Amino acid sequence: MGLPRRTADRCARLLNDLKGLVPPRVSAAVWKTIWNGWTTGRRFQRVGHQCLLCCASQFGEDSIEHYARCAVTIQAGKDFVGLLDCHPSYRLGNFVTLGLNSNRVNDTILVKRAVLVYAIYRTTNSLRHCPANNANVIKDMIHQFAREAVFGHAAAAKRLEEWPQGPDV
Repeated sequence: MGLPRRTADRCARLLNDLKGLVPPRVSAAVWKTIWNGWTTGRRFQRVGHQCLLCCASQFGEDSIEHYARCAVTIQAGKDFVGLLDCHPSYRLGNFVTLGLNSNRVNDTILVKRAVLVYAIYRTTNSLRHCPANNANVIKDMIHQFAREAVFGHAAAAKRLEEWPQGPDV
């Protein structure tokens, strides 16, 4: 992790930069993620709430920390957003602060990570109200929410289409 003050400054710049890169709905999901604003079981100190994405991990819980490392999230990042996998030690920072906790991130990777956060945020919120046990249904939901993230925003949609250039550290 980075130094708290530097991370805070980077996050403030991130939120300002995101205004031109993604629709406000995506920025809002990123904001809620940075500030632990998801209505997860862990946040409300509910014990035993399992991963809503049906990842089948025995340690999978309803928490931002888990969703950042969840196999379903990692696969969705590859399949629907075009992110390359990164070292497991970077996954939480790449999800919560879009990787700005430890280094500079180019705009394309920033958009892809923000869209992934939005898609997982919206999927888990939907599953809290109407649970699903079918992995294919959940996969389709994530894909649909990733599309919704950039709908009507040509610049974000174009960046989402760009092929990854190297390892997604």
